[in-house]
Amino acid sequence: MDLTEMITIEGDTTPPSTWRVMSSMVVTPSLVSAGRCFAALEDDNVVAGQNNAIVVTPKDQNGNVIDSFGLEFIAQVEGSSLDQPISVTSSYSFDDLDYKIFFSVPFMGSFTINVMLANEQIQTIYIDAASVICDDINSPNSSPNTVGNACVCDDTFARSESGLCSRCPAGSQPKSNPEKGCESCALYPGTVSVFGLQCVQ
Repeated sequence: MDLTEMITIEGDTTPPSTWRVMSSMVVTPSLVSAGRCFAALEDDNVVAGQNNAIVVTPKDQNGNVIDSFGLEFIAQVEGSSLDQPISVTSSYSFDDLDYKIFFSVPFMGSFTINVMLANEQIQTIYIDAASVICDDINSPNSSPNTVGNACVCDDTFARSESGLCSRCPAGSQPKSNPEKGCESCALYPGTVSVFGLQCVQ
């Protein structure tokens, strides 16, 4: 913060002279205050099974933002279907000079996130996690699983080495778990698979 102060010097000089004195002052934040800190989702669209982030803004008791390294924040994720709360610790970015808490919820549904500093409450965040979207561009021939945290191959398709769901080559069929790929009809003597759908007599 720059300050400008006008000082008038009176004395034997004729006429009196006016001097401008330039000075500066650096304001350093005080100790962090949990009650003044702020936390919010980086993106309101929370998706099950994917990384999401909470941005924490530390402040002192006077509301000054603290952007220096050395603090630790904890987010505790709670949900009625969770066996136990999920606790995640913050990380600090020396490039962006900010604190973030990265978290993931295991399934779609409603959750409560309590953000804390040394067991002191900062913010309570309520989220409704959506299911993943399985589109024809990034996840062809697949649909969300029952809990909405991953795309799984549709019937008659299997996970290929490229990571996408596709038909099995002729002479094979999807494994009992299609996510593990295809299996050869040679494992079942006397069977064939012309279109890679199923090994049959």
